[in-house]
Amino acid sequence: MTDFVSMKGSSVSITGTTSSASVQLPQPSNVTNVMIYNAATTVCFVNSGAGSATATTAGAYVPPGAVMMFSKAPQDDYVATIFATGGGAVYFQPSTGE
Repeated sequence: MTDFVSMKGSSVSITGTTSSASVQLPQPSNVTNVMIYNAATTVCFVNSGAGSATATTAGAYVPPGAVMMFSKAPQDDYVATIFATGGGAVYFQPSTGE
């Protein structure tokens, strides 16, 4: 197990809705983890991709108010989120370690 290391100054956010929205991660190429905080009051769904990303409600979910760590491919430089109902802010923090 390696120490969790946040990529300082690289946090991004999306104000999600019931339509998929994405944002590019400002990161070095070796980043394989993203810490995600769902600041909304409903569940959000997330995804990552290389060059672009689209989230669906069949994807990985983050409960309201939760902070979760997800692994991603090193080349994935975009993250996306969608809500089944409602919406709100979702924060993404690239990191290394666990």
